Amino acid sequence: MTGMLPSSAVPLKRQAYDQFREDNIRMELYRIILSLYNEGYRTFTCNPHSYIGLLGADTIVMLREAGKCPEIILSVAIPETAFPADTDKGVLRLI
Repeated sequence: MTGMLPSSAVPLKRQAYDQFREDNIRMELYRIILSLYNEGYRTFTCNPHSYIGLLGADTIVMLREAGKCPEIILSVAIPETAFPADTDKGVLRLI
């Protein structure tokens, strides 16, 4: 892929920190999704154009495949534009 650095180009220390951070985010998502599932929520919607959306979707699939949330449903919301014009402003929109 043009423009992408191979994983060997990223220093090992940075990779370890990023993996640690990602693991912490996944653990928190796991806890939250499992808690909501136990409260009766069954359908979860993720945006695949965001990092947290991808991690959330992956966590939902993992919970379903592990049998912890057999009735969980993953819904994917794909926005018309992957990156809205005001993305660089750090705007967070809750709908």
